[in-house]
Amino acid sequence: MICPRCNTGLETRESDGITTSTCPACNGNWIGATALSTLFARDREAPRIEEALEAILDLDFHDSRRLCPRCSGRRLKAIMVDGIELDYCIACKGLYFDQGELEQVFPSTLDKAGPKAGSKMDTVSQFWAVILKFTGGDR
Repeated sequence: MICPRCNTGLETRESDGITTSTCPACNGNWIGATALSTLFARDREAPRIEEALEAILDLDFHDSRRLCPRCSGRRLKAIMVDGIELDYCIACKGLYFDQGELEQVFPSTLDKAGPKAGSKMDTVSQFWAVILKFTGGDR
């Protein structure tokens, strides 16, 4: 697979039975649908992955200039979260994070004035919390 940001070959790594891909040049991270599903299945407090991805697609997004590393030639969707652009493939359900993006997004979703349990914003916050736990950004 090729990095959507800098076109360098992604290096696959496995941690706790979950496979992700990291760019050795720009430190971006690709998390595929299987890894996302596994992460959500392990976290009792997490929403169902389908609900989380649906909530993510309710955010503002546009076509990205970047290509999905998994789906040959398919453009990613650029999802805007508090001015931070994340990349998502609606076909294979994978997410690409530039270095540092996840750490920027997570605090901003928590700073929202008290999302109600079960609300779209609560689901989005839980989504980032699950991802952040896995990547070690919550330590």
